Amino acid sequence: MKFLLKKSICWFKVYAVYLDENKNEVRREKLHFHKKYIEIETNLEKEKFIYFTNGRKRSKYIILSDLYDTLELLYNRKTKKVTCYLSISNHTDYGTIRTFKLNDEENLSYRSDKSKIINVWTPSNYDPNKEYGVVFMFDSQNIFHMKKFERYTNNEDPYGGWQVESTFENAIKKYGDEYIIVGIDNADEYRMQELMVSAKSLAFKKEYADKYDISTEDFESATLDDLGNFIINTLYPIIENQYKIKKYNVGICGSSAGGNAALYLGMKYSNIFSFIFTLTPAIGFYTDEALTKFFKSHVNEEIPQPEIYFFQGVNCDLEKLLAHLNLNLVQNLLEAGIRKENIVTYIEQDVEHNEDAWRFVVNYFMNIHAQKNQK
Repeated sequence: MKFLLKKSICWFKVYAVYLDENKNEVRREKLHFHKKYIEIETNLEKEKFIYFTNGRKRSKYIILSDLYDTLELLYNRKTKKVTCYLSISNHTDYGTIRTFKLNDEENLSYRSDKSKIINVWTPSNYDPNKEYGVVFMFDSQNIFHMKKFERYTNNEDPYGGWQVESTFENAIKKYGDEYIIVGIDNADEYRMQELMVSAKSLAFKKEYADKYDISTEDFESATLDDLGNFIINTLYPIIENQYKIKKYNVGICGSSAGGNAALYLGMKYSNIFSFIFTLTPAIGFYTDEALTKFFKSHVNEEIPQPEIYFFQGVNCDLEKLLAHLNLNLVQNLLEAGIRKENIVTYIEQDVEHNEDAWRFVVNYFMNIHAQKNQK
Protein backbone atom coordinates (compact mmCIF):
# COMPACT_ATOMS: atom_id res chain seq x y z
CA MET A 1 0.00 0.00 0.00
CA LYS A 2 1.33 3.46 -0.92
CA PHE A 3 0.37 6.84 0.49
CA LEU A 4 1.66 10.38 0.32
CA LEU A 5 3.24 11.94 3.42
CA LYS A 6 3.36 15.73 3.59
CA LYS A 7 5.82 17.42 5.96
CA SER A 8 4.54 20.54 7.74
CA ILE A 9 7.02 20.31 10.57
CA CYS A 10 10.43 21.79 11.37
CA TRP A 11 12.24 18.47 11.93
CA PHE A 12 15.42 18.05 9.92
CA LYS A 13 15.39 14.27 10.35
CA VAL A 14 12.18 12.24 10.16
CA TYR A 15 11.97 8.50 10.71
CA ALA A 16 8.96 6.29 10.01
CA VAL A 17 8.61 3.41 12.48
CA TYR A 18 6.41 0.48 11.44
CA LEU A 19 4.89 -1.87 14.04
CA ASP A 20 3.09 -5.20 13.95
CA GLU A 21 -0.32 -5.82 15.52
CA ASN A 22 1.33 -6.20 18.98
CA LYS A 23 3.18 -2.89 18.47
CA ASN A 24 6.55 -4.56 18.13
CA GLU A 25 8.86 -2.68 15.78
CA VAL A 26 9.04 -4.30 12.34
CA ARG A 27 11.28 -1.78 10.61
CA ARG A 28 12.41 1.84 10.72
CA GLU A 29 13.37 4.05 7.80
CA LYS A 30 14.77 7.55 7.44
CA LEU A 31 12.58 9.65 5.15
CA HIS A 32 14.03 11.94 2.48
CA PHE A 33 11.56 14.66 1.51
CA HIS A 34 11.41 16.41 -1.84
CA LYS A 35 9.31 19.58 -1.97
CA LYS A 36 7.79 18.78 1.45
CA TYR A 37 6.30 15.43 0.50
CA ILE A 38 7.30 11.81 0.03
CA GLU A 39 5.59 8.62 -1.09
CA ILE A 40 5.66 5.82 1.47
CA GLU A 41 5.02 2.15 0.80
CA THR A 42 4.05 -0.32 3.51
CA ASN A 43 3.13 -4.00 3.80
CA LEU A 44 -0.30 -4.16 5.48
CA GLU A 45 0.04 -7.90 6.06
CA LYS A 46 2.88 -7.41 8.53
CA GLU A 47 2.75 -3.72 9.41
CA LYS A 48 -0.38 -2.59 11.30
CA PHE A 49 0.74 0.70 12.92
CA ILE A 50 3.08 3.57 12.15
CA TYR A 51 4.50 6.57 13.99
CA PHE A 52 6.98 9.28 13.05
CA THR A 53 9.90 10.53 15.14
CA ASN A 54 13.01 12.68 15.02
CA GLY A 55 14.65 10.57 17.72
CA ARG A 56 13.32 12.70 20.60
CA LYS A 57 9.72 13.69 19.87
CA ARG A 58 7.24 11.46 18.13
CA SER A 59 3.75 11.40 16.70
CA LYS A 60 0.90 9.26 17.96
CA TYR A 61 0.41 5.74 16.71
CA ILE A 62 -1.67 5.54 13.54
CA ILE A 63 -3.56 2.45 12.43
CA LEU A 64 -2.35 1.73 8.91
CA SER A 65 -5.12 1.52 6.35
CA ASP A 66 -5.45 1.61 2.59
CA LEU A 67 -8.47 3.87 3.08
CA TYR A 68 -6.43 7.06 3.20
CA ASP A 69 -4.15 8.39 0.52
CA THR A 70 -2.45 11.29 2.34
CA LEU A 71 -0.88 11.92 5.76
CA GLU A 72 0.37 15.32 6.86
CA LEU A 73 2.80 15.71 9.75
CA LEU A 74 1.90 18.76 11.88
CA TYR A 75 3.47 20.37 14.94
CA ASN A 76 1.43 22.44 17.40
CA ARG A 77 3.77 25.02 18.94
CA LYS A 78 1.38 25.77 21.80
CA THR A 79 0.82 22.18 22.95
CA LYS A 80 4.18 20.95 21.61
CA LYS A 81 2.44 17.88 20.22
CA VAL A 82 3.14 16.16 16.92
CA THR A 83 0.01 15.01 15.13
CA CYS A 84 -0.99 13.72 11.72
CA TYR A 85 -3.84 14.94 9.56
CA LEU A 86 -5.42 12.05 7.63
CA SER A 87 -7.14 12.32 4.26
CA ILE A 88 -9.54 9.61 3.15
CA SER A 89 -9.32 8.68 -0.52
CA ASN A 90 -12.35 8.89 -2.84
CA HIS A 91 -14.81 9.10 0.04
CA THR A 92 -17.40 11.04 -1.96
CA ASP A 93 -17.80 8.27 -4.55
CA TYR A 94 -18.87 5.52 -2.22
CA GLY A 95 -22.39 4.17 -2.31
CA THR A 96 -25.83 5.66 -1.75
CA ILE A 97 -27.60 6.88 1.38
CA ARG A 98 -31.38 6.73 1.67
CA THR A 99 -32.91 8.73 4.53
CA PHE A 100 -36.39 8.25 5.97
CA LYS A 101 -38.35 8.92 9.13
CA LEU A 102 -39.91 5.93 10.86
CA ASN A 103 -42.82 6.25 13.29
CA ASP A 104 -43.43 3.85 16.18
CA GLU A 105 -45.92 5.15 18.74
CA GLU A 106 -45.59 2.10 20.99
CA ASN A 107 -41.82 1.75 21.34
CA LEU A 108 -40.88 5.42 20.84
CA SER A 109 -43.56 6.79 23.16
CA TYR A 110 -40.89 8.64 25.18
CA ARG A 111 -40.18 10.89 22.16
CA SER A 112 -42.50 13.80 21.43
CA ASP A 113 -42.65 12.95 17.69
CA LYS A 114 -42.72 9.15 18.26
CA SER A 115 -40.24 8.72 15.39
CA LYS A 116 -36.59 8.20 14.45
CA ILE A 117 -34.50 9.31 11.46
CA ILE A 118 -32.89 6.32 9.72
CA ASN A 119 -30.09 6.45 7.13
CA VAL A 120 -29.57 3.30 5.07
CA TRP A 121 -26.33 3.06 3.11
CA THR A 122 -25.90 0.63 0.21
CA PRO A 123 -22.51 0.08 -1.48
CA SER A 124 -21.59 1.35 -4.95
CA ASN A 125 -21.99 -2.10 -6.48
CA TYR A 126 -25.33 -2.81 -4.76
CA ASP A 127 -27.36 -5.55 -6.44
CA PRO A 128 -30.95 -6.05 -5.19
CA ASN A 129 -30.70 -9.73 -6.05
CA LYS A 130 -27.69 -10.38 -3.80
CA GLU A 131 -27.57 -11.03 -0.06
CA TYR A 132 -25.69 -8.62 2.20
CA GLY A 133 -24.50 -8.48 5.76
CA VAL A 134 -26.08 -5.69 7.82
CA VAL A 135 -24.61 -3.42 10.49
CA PHE A 136 -26.88 -1.32 12.69
CA MET A 137 -24.98 1.77 13.82
CA PHE A 138 -25.88 4.45 16.34
CA ASP A 139 -25.17 8.19 15.86
CA SER A 140 -25.68 8.06 12.09
CA GLN A 141 -25.64 11.86 12.04
CA ASN A 142 -21.83 11.64 11.98
CA ILE A 143 -20.83 8.16 10.82
CA PHE A 144 -20.92 9.05 7.11
CA HIS A 145 -18.84 11.66 5.34
CA MET A 146 -20.43 15.02 6.08
CA LYS A 147 -20.57 16.19 2.47
CA LYS A 148 -23.39 13.71 2.05
CA PHE A 149 -25.18 15.18 5.04
CA GLU A 150 -25.53 18.84 4.11
CA ARG A 151 -29.24 18.62 4.85
CA TYR A 152 -28.36 18.21 8.55
CA THR A 153 -25.33 20.46 8.90
CA ASN A 154 -23.51 23.07 6.86
CA ASN A 155 -20.23 22.47 8.66
CA GLU A 156 -17.70 19.68 8.42
CA ASP A 157 -17.59 17.55 11.57
CA PRO A 158 -14.71 18.99 13.68
CA TYR A 159 -13.36 15.47 14.20
CA GLY A 160 -13.75 14.38 10.59
CA GLY A 161 -16.63 11.94 11.07
CA TRP A 162 -16.39 8.15 10.91
CA GLN A 163 -16.63 7.99 7.09
CA VAL A 164 -17.78 4.38 7.38
CA GLU A 165 -18.83 4.16 3.74
CA SER A 166 -15.12 4.09 2.90
CA THR A 167 -14.47 1.36 5.46
CA PHE A 168 -17.19 -0.90 4.12
CA GLU A 169 -16.29 -0.33 0.48
CA ASN A 170 -12.78 -1.31 1.50
CA ALA A 171 -14.06 -4.58 3.01
CA ILE A 172 -15.72 -5.38 -0.32
CA LYS A 173 -12.56 -4.68 -2.33
CA LYS A 174 -10.22 -6.58 -0.01
CA TYR A 175 -12.35 -9.51 1.14
CA GLY A 176 -15.56 -9.56 -0.90
CA ASP A 177 -17.39 -9.00 2.41
CA GLU A 178 -20.47 -6.93 1.52
CA TYR A 179 -22.70 -4.97 3.89
CA ILE A 180 -25.59 -2.58 4.18
CA ILE A 181 -25.36 0.00 6.98
CA VAL A 182 -28.50 0.94 8.89
CA GLY A 183 -27.72 4.20 10.70
CA ILE A 184 -29.89 5.43 13.56
CA ASP A 185 -29.77 9.15 14.39
CA ASN A 186 -29.13 10.06 18.04
CA ALA A 187 -28.35 13.76 17.80
CA ASP A 188 -31.21 15.34 19.73
CA GLU A 189 -32.10 15.90 23.38
CA TYR A 190 -33.10 12.24 23.80
CA ARG A 191 -29.61 10.87 22.99
CA MET A 192 -28.43 9.98 26.49
CA GLN A 193 -31.87 8.84 27.60
CA GLU A 194 -32.32 6.35 24.77
CA LEU A 195 -28.73 5.05 24.68
CA MET A 196 -28.41 4.26 28.40
CA VAL A 197 -29.85 1.27 30.26
CA SER A 198 -32.52 1.90 32.88
CA ALA A 199 -31.47 1.36 36.49
CA LYS A 200 -34.45 -0.98 36.66
CA SER A 201 -32.59 -3.33 34.29
CA LEU A 202 -28.98 -2.82 35.45
CA ALA A 203 -27.74 -1.49 38.79
CA PHE A 204 -25.37 1.45 38.30
CA LYS A 205 -22.40 2.73 40.31
CA LYS A 206 -24.10 5.52 42.18
CA GLU A 207 -20.83 6.86 43.61
CA TYR A 208 -19.63 7.76 40.11
CA ALA A 209 -22.94 9.35 39.20
CA ASP A 210 -22.59 11.57 42.28
CA LYS A 211 -18.90 12.29 41.66
CA TYR A 212 -19.39 13.36 38.04
CA ASP A 213 -22.71 15.11 38.61
CA ILE A 214 -24.75 12.61 36.60
CA SER A 215 -28.38 12.73 37.66
CA THR A 216 -29.76 9.46 39.01
CA GLU A 217 -32.90 10.37 37.10
CA ASP A 218 -30.90 9.95 33.87
CA PHE A 219 -30.39 6.30 34.78
CA GLU A 220 -33.86 5.72 36.15
CA SER A 221 -35.63 7.22 33.13
CA ALA A 222 -33.32 5.66 30.49
CA THR A 223 -35.17 4.03 27.60
CA LEU A 224 -32.62 1.84 25.80
CA ASP A 225 -34.90 -1.19 26.16
CA ASP A 226 -37.61 0.74 24.30
CA LEU A 227 -35.16 1.73 21.55
CA GLY A 228 -34.13 -1.92 21.35
CA ASN A 229 -37.75 -2.97 20.88
CA PHE A 230 -38.01 -0.40 18.08
CA ILE A 231 -34.88 -1.74 16.36
CA ILE A 232 -35.86 -5.41 16.62
CA ASN A 233 -39.64 -5.25 16.16
CA THR A 234 -40.08 -2.29 13.80
CA LEU A 235 -36.84 -1.38 12.01
CA TYR A 236 -35.33 -4.84 11.48
CA PRO A 237 -38.42 -6.32 9.77
CA ILE A 238 -38.50 -3.36 7.35
CA ILE A 239 -34.81 -3.86 6.45
CA GLU A 240 -35.40 -7.60 6.14
CA ASN A 241 -38.35 -6.97 3.82
CA GLN A 242 -36.63 -4.40 1.58
CA TYR A 243 -33.19 -6.00 1.29
CA LYS A 244 -31.82 -9.51 0.99
CA ILE A 245 -29.73 -9.99 4.12
CA LYS A 246 -27.38 -12.64 5.48
CA LYS A 247 -29.00 -13.39 8.81
CA TYR A 248 -25.80 -15.01 10.07
CA ASN A 249 -23.84 -11.77 9.50
CA VAL A 250 -25.73 -8.98 11.28
CA GLY A 251 -23.81 -6.62 13.55
CA ILE A 252 -24.38 -3.65 15.83
CA CYS A 253 -21.93 -0.82 16.47
CA GLY A 254 -21.63 2.32 18.58
CA SER A 255 -19.27 4.52 20.56
CA SER A 256 -19.48 6.13 23.99
CA ALA A 257 -23.18 6.00 24.99
CA GLY A 258 -23.73 4.29 21.62
CA GLY A 259 -21.04 1.75 22.55
CA ASN A 260 -23.00 1.03 25.70
CA ALA A 261 -26.16 0.54 23.60
CA ALA A 262 -24.39 -1.71 21.08
CA LEU A 263 -23.01 -4.06 23.74
CA TYR A 264 -26.24 -4.21 25.75
CA LEU A 265 -28.56 -4.78 22.78
CA GLY A 266 -26.04 -7.00 21.00
CA MET A 267 -26.05 -9.36 23.98
CA LYS A 268 -29.77 -9.03 24.71
CA TYR A 269 -30.57 -9.97 21.12
CA SER A 270 -27.69 -12.36 20.48
CA ASN A 271 -30.13 -14.42 18.40
CA ILE A 272 -30.08 -11.51 15.91
CA PHE A 273 -26.59 -9.99 16.18
CA SER A 274 -23.56 -12.10 15.32
CA PHE A 275 -20.98 -9.40 16.06
CA ILE A 276 -20.72 -6.29 18.25
CA PHE A 277 -18.40 -3.28 17.92
CA THR A 278 -18.40 -1.47 21.29
CA LEU A 279 -16.04 1.53 21.20
CA THR A 280 -15.11 3.32 24.44
CA PRO A 281 -18.52 2.35 25.87
CA ALA A 282 -20.16 3.94 28.89
CA ILE A 283 -21.11 0.45 30.10
CA GLY A 284 -18.75 0.72 33.08
CA PHE A 285 -21.19 2.99 34.91
CA TYR A 286 -23.06 -0.22 35.76
CA THR A 287 -21.81 -2.57 38.46
CA ASP A 288 -19.66 -5.58 37.63
CA GLU A 289 -22.16 -7.88 39.35
CA ALA A 290 -25.07 -6.54 37.30
CA LEU A 291 -23.14 -6.76 34.03
CA THR A 292 -21.91 -10.31 34.63
CA LYS A 293 -25.41 -11.43 35.57
CA PHE A 294 -26.89 -9.74 32.49
CA PHE A 295 -24.32 -11.19 30.08
CA LYS A 296 -24.72 -14.65 31.60
CA SER A 297 -28.51 -14.54 31.22
CA HIS A 298 -28.07 -14.09 27.47
CA VAL A 299 -25.49 -16.81 26.86
CA ASN A 300 -27.36 -19.67 25.22
CA GLU A 301 -25.50 -22.81 24.17
CA GLU A 302 -28.05 -23.35 21.41
CA ILE A 303 -27.19 -19.98 19.81
CA PRO A 304 -23.71 -19.10 18.48
CA GLN A 305 -22.06 -16.49 20.67
CA PRO A 306 -21.56 -13.07 19.08
CA GLU A 307 -18.05 -11.84 18.36
CA ILE A 308 -17.38 -8.87 20.67
CA TYR A 309 -14.90 -6.20 19.55
CA PHE A 310 -14.02 -3.88 22.43
CA PHE A 311 -11.97 -0.69 22.00
CA GLN A 312 -10.77 1.62 24.75
CA GLY A 313 -8.63 4.76 24.61
CA VAL A 314 -6.83 6.39 27.54
CA ASN A 315 -5.59 9.79 26.37
CA CYS A 316 -8.07 12.35 27.76
CA ASP A 317 -10.06 12.84 30.97
CA LEU A 318 -13.18 11.12 29.66
CA GLU A 319 -11.25 8.20 28.16
CA LYS A 320 -9.31 7.77 31.41
CA LEU A 321 -12.58 7.70 33.35
CA LEU A 322 -14.14 5.14 31.01
CA ALA A 323 -10.94 3.07 30.98
CA HIS A 324 -11.14 2.94 34.78
CA LEU A 325 -14.84 2.08 34.77
CA ASN A 326 -14.41 -0.56 32.02
CA LEU A 327 -11.38 -2.16 33.64
CA ASN A 328 -13.24 -5.41 34.43
CA LEU A 329 -15.42 -5.55 31.31
CA VAL A 330 -13.56 -8.38 29.58
CA GLN A 331 -13.45 -10.35 32.83
CA ASN A 332 -17.22 -9.81 33.25
CA LEU A 333 -17.76 -11.28 29.78
CA LEU A 334 -15.50 -14.27 30.47
CA GLU A 335 -17.16 -14.98 33.81
CA ALA A 336 -20.53 -14.87 32.07
CA GLY A 337 -19.43 -17.65 29.72
CA ILE A 338 -18.34 -15.72 26.62
CA ARG A 339 -15.47 -17.65 25.09
CA LYS A 340 -12.09 -15.92 25.00
CA GLU A 341 -11.73 -16.46 21.24
CA ASN A 342 -14.95 -14.47 20.71
CA ILE A 343 -13.53 -11.33 22.35
CA VAL A 344 -11.22 -8.97 20.45
CA THR A 345 -9.75 -6.22 22.63
CA TYR A 346 -7.81 -3.17 21.48
CA ILE A 347 -6.51 -0.69 24.06
CA GLU A 348 -4.82 2.45 22.67
CA GLN A 349 -2.94 4.80 24.98
CA ASP A 350 -2.65 7.68 22.51
CA VAL A 351 -6.19 8.36 21.27
CA GLU A 352 -8.89 10.65 22.61
CA HIS A 353 -12.67 10.37 22.88
CA ASN A 354 -13.68 11.43 19.37
CA GLU A 355 -14.72 10.35 15.89
CA ASP A 356 -11.18 10.57 14.54
CA ALA A 357 -10.22 7.59 16.71
CA TRP A 358 -13.40 5.59 16.11
CA ARG A 359 -13.13 6.02 12.33
CA PHE A 360 -9.90 4.03 12.18
CA VAL A 361 -10.83 1.55 14.90
CA VAL A 362 -13.94 0.52 12.94
CA ASN A 363 -11.72 -0.05 9.92
CA TYR A 364 -9.30 -2.08 12.06
CA PHE A 365 -12.07 -4.24 13.51
CA MET A 366 -13.75 -4.68 10.11
CA ASN A 367 -10.52 -6.06 8.70
CA ILE A 368 -10.34 -8.64 11.50
CA HIS A 369 -14.01 -9.56 11.16
CA ALA A 370 -13.83 -9.85 7.36
CA GLN A 371 -10.79 -12.14 7.60
CA LYS A 372 -12.67 -14.35 10.07
CA ASN A 373 -15.56 -14.57 7.60
CA GLN A 374 -13.17 -15.85 4.96
CA LYS A 375 -12.13 -18.82 7.10
